[in-house]
Amino acid sequence: MTVILKFALINDFLTGNVFSAGLAVTAPTGPAIDTIAGDINSTLLQPFFGYIRTFGGFYFQGIHSIVFPTNSEDVTLLFNDLGAGYIFSPRPWGEGFGVRGLAYVAPNFEVHVATPLNHRDGNGAVVASDFVTLTTGVHLGLGNGSSALSLGLATPVTGPRFFDVEGFVQLNIGF
Repeated sequence: MTVILKFALINDFLTGNVFSAGLAVTAPTGPAIDTIAGDINSTLLQPFFGYIRTFGGFYFQGIHSIVFPTNSEDVTLLFNDLGAGYIFSPRPWGEGFGVRGLAYVAPNFEVHVATPLNHRDGNGAVVASDFVTLTTGVHLGLGNGSSALSLGLATPVTGPRFFDVEGFVQLNIGF
């Protein structure tokens, strides 16, 4: 289970430009990882910052973070995620597309890069390598657009391929 705390330091409603920072805390709710150094069941602390920059209907977004496990035998990871898309929205915001409660539709494409900062040499209890995942999907603005439902598909293109295709659904509720 992950709890995410974030705050928008810049949130320009007129342009759509945003800069935010926060912390994700992932509790070890599943079984431990059995390793040569013993069981590892780390809590993960992940400070991050993210941004959205708009140019008319086009947008560029990014999020950058580092995952610090509470167990030194676990891997510290650097994540860099960059994306771009286009926001289709009737003006003024929130009038919808003839579908009640749909403020905007924003298809996007993203590149996710994970870089292990330790345990790369193959000698640790947990070893990791670099990997890149490509993601495409759509964000649907709900209500007045302050909340969003995101749907997407991802596929790894380098590094270990633990899956072929991953689907996801995410709901962000603005308040």
